[in-house]
Amino acid sequence: MKTVLILGLDSFGATLATSLAGLGVEVLIADFDEEVVQRARDRFALAVVADARDREALTELCARQPDLAVVSLGPHIEASVLSTLLLKELGVPQILACARNDDHEKVLRKVGADRVVQPVTESAERMARSLASKNLADFVLVGEDFAIVELPVPENWVGKSLKELDLRRRFRVTAIAIKRHEADGTERVAAPDPDQHLPENVSLLMIGLTKDLAKIERLDPR
Repeated sequence: MKTVLILGLDSFGATLATSLAGLGVEVLIADFDEEVVQRARDRFALAVVADARDREALTELCARQPDLAVVSLGPHIEASVLSTLLLKELGVPQILACARNDDHEKVLRKVGADRVVQPVTESAERMARSLASKNLADFVLVGEDFAIVELPVPENWVGKSLKELDLRRRFRVTAIAIKRHEADGTERVAAPDPDQHLPENVSLLMIGLTKDLAKIERLDPR
């Protein structure tokens, strides 16, 4: 199960936390406000009162080994920058931070944020599916319920052709490209031949409704 730590239950953080929990993610919550935390305790795996600027408090939270940390501290710009820096030093694999404006975004990136969003222009509910994914390498929404995903080819698909897999009938999704990862680090994307047998170490780009793509994501990759 994927574990996500969310610092701050402002409107963005709260919506994201609820959406992720609904997708089966283990959500850990920390906020300055005891009343806010109290209301969240029954809905998430862990909800604690903590100062996001406190190294000791963050060290205890990171002991749960979150796969991703989200810094969503509303107007508290100084706290968001310091907590992002601390999370980076504590070895959190991925850090997503919320910025108030472009200058705030630049600072967050400089101190270690892997991804920065400005919630006034992005939807937390849409983002939740991307963050919850275990297998999808990328997830790009192209409409309210329509998306393109990149999926590393599961082991039990290797050696089979797209015609054999029959993704359109089984899952109602369409493979639109194959991405090959070369030894020198480059990537090649090509239109798929339906009769070609899928090799190892490639990814498929697929398009479809988010609810149908979610079925692909839940497949056992073995």
